[in-house]
Amino acid sequence: MMQINGLRFLVVEDQTFLRWVVGNLLRDLGAKSVLLAGDGNWALKLLAAPDPPVDVVIADLDRPASDGAKLIYHLARRRHPAAVIAMSNRRGPPADDMDDVTSAFGIRFLGTIRKPPTAQRLREILDADTPQLTRMTR
Repeated sequence: MMQINGLRFLVVEDQTFLRWVVGNLLRDLGAKSVLLAGDGNWALKLLAAPDPPVDVVIADLDRPASDGAKLIYHLARRRHPAAVIAMSNRRGPPADDMDDVTSAFGIRFLGTIRKPPTAQRLREILDADTPQLTRMTR
């Protein structure tokens, strides 16, 4: 069973309702620490906090103020250890190419969630990577 209660999440979504939905889905799955940001600049300020660091960023790729690739670039430049889950309305590239983009920047990509997000899809992604994420937080 997934043990995500020790992980710190950051949800980056410009739509208030979807940001709230993803935060609540994570809490329903057992997450104790969920930060919410409405744009990339706000997310970067939250990511700069040294203690405790964010473990998983769930980022909307369709944000008008700061796209997902720009956020990934900033994570890589700062050598932030967070893993990334992409969230998008899009089908196909660039959502499907995020694994290549994140690899190029040295960021661990966990998967893509299509909007509207579901607890089942979040659980699938997190279950697949929970052992690695748990080791990362120790």
